[in-house]
This record gives sequence, structure tokens and C-alpha cells, in this order.
Amino acid sequence: MKHLIVMFKGMAFGLSNIVPGLTGGAILIMLGVYEEFVDALGNFFINRSRRKAYLIFLGSLGLGAGIAILLFARLMTWLLAQQPALMMFFFMGLLLGTIPSLFSLHDDLHFTPRRGVAALGGLALVVLAKAVGQQGSQAISMAESGSLVSLVYAFVAGFFAGGANVLPGISGAYIMLLTGMYGPIMEAISALSRLVIHWEVLVPSGIGIALGLVGFSKMIDLALKRAPAISCYVILGLLLGSVYGLWHADSLNAHPVALALCLALGIAIPLAMGRRSGRAALAVRGAGGAAPSAGEAADL
Repeated sequence: MKHLIVMFKGMAFGLSNIVPGLTGGAILIMLGVYEEFVDALGNFFINRSRRKAYLIFLGSLGLGAGIAILLFARLMTWLLAQQPALMMFFFMGLLLGTIPSLFSLHDDLHFTPRRGVAALGGLALVVLAKAVGQQGSQAISMAESGSLVSLVYAFVAGFFAGGANVLPGISGAYIMLLTGMYGPIMEAISALSRLVIHWEVLVPSGIGIALGLVGFSKMIDLALKRAPAISCYVILGLLLGSVYGLWHADSLNAHPVALALCLALGIAIPLAMGRRSGRAALAVRGAGGAAPSAGEAADL
């Protein structure tokens, strides 16, 4: 029964992998499995005594995620093609609605100049990622499918997308959107239902995502334990930058009431989830559970 519950939680996590704006890290926090997820990923190759337990947990979570991705990939592709502006405002709402959960990750998140600089740094990273993504998507469109350039680019995009799925503040699907790989990956996943395998997209991006999940889980866990307040403000900057990055040119032509409704719906979903499991957000303080010392807190 426990593994079945983890599988259903994995479906929610899987949905975050195909919805730009629905952050995987935030979903895991809200569902109360973030600590176990980071511990399992970060220590799978280190802690041999718990490797079986890690494998069962990650397998159940991964199975649920895979089911959700296969079920909803085609729907998301269709919605983005039919109503891009409305969908982007919905994703913006998802990001904005995650901010209250972010401020529950640490007891002391009052503003200081240093934390403000950290937030600006996170925002700048997203702006830079968007600029690089626009150039990268042009390079992909000019490169032949399966060429070395496209394979390497798919791997790099997958690596950072996988890392973003561990970070409670920016989604892997959003990174794919910025880098121009969202459409090709969604099309490749949808084709699996027809038993058509686009290996030139799925293999390099899949390897990159797996390595990104493992690598970033260690780095993010360490950052949140050593400098939780600064880390949360960096995440805040990432969130705000992501809202900017999701702006769509067709928004000026869309009906303002429809845009407002999509934005409100997006905000309401993470707010509702956060109310149900606000205490679970405290798991972000680290897989080891140790809070920062008084000296560390004073420095931040």
C-alpha cells in the first residue's frame, strides 16, 4: 500500500516534468517526500546498506512519473499549440502560487541587502537562460536531427532540466521550454504510444536528466543546509525570472478576462496544495536534518 501511495505521488511529480511552471521540487515538498527523495538520489551510490530501500522508493516514484508523462504529454503538446498565451499565463500562476510555500522553508526569511542580491542573481540566471535558449533553439533548428551538435545540446538541456526538477523554484519542463527542447521531447514521448522511438532526442536528453537529478540533488541539499535563507532568496529570484521568461507575444492579442482566469487558476493550485501539507516543506532543511548553526544563521 505504501508503495502504491508513493507511485501516485510520483504521478504528480511526473506531471511537473511536462508542465512548465509546475516545479518538481515544490511538488515533492508539498507531498512530504522531498527529504526521502534527496536522500535516496544523493546517497544511492554511497550508502550501500540502504540501497535496496532507495531502489524501491525511487522505482515506485519513477513508475508513477513515467505513467503521468505518457498519459499527459500529447495533451500538453496540443494545449500549447492551440492556446499558447493562455497556457503561459496558467504556468505563470503556478509559479506565483509557489512563492508562499517557498517562504515556509525557513524560519527567518526577512529581507537583507545580501539576500536581495541573491534574489537578483537567481533572476539574472533565468534571463540569461532564456537568451541562451533562444540561440540554442535556432542552432537546433539549423542542425540535422541526430547530428553531434543536436545530441550534445539535448544532453546539456536535459542535464539542467533534471537538476531543476530537484530545485523547489523552477521546473525542468520550463528549462526545456527555454532551451527549445520542450516541443521535440513532448513529440518524442507522444510517439512512444505509437511504438515510434526518436532515439536522437530521448537517449541524450534522458541521460542528461538522470545525471542532472543525481548531481544537483547533492548540491542543492548542501546549499539548503549550509545557507538556507540565501538559497531561498536565490530560488525566489528564479521564480520571478521564470514568470518573465514565460511571457508570450500572443498575450497582447488574447482576451484579458481569459488571461486573468488562467492566471488565477494557476495561482490557486499550488496554494491549495501548500495548505494541505505546509509542515512537509520543512523537510527541505536537509536530508541529514541538521539546521544551520547560530553562527551560520547570523552570517545570512
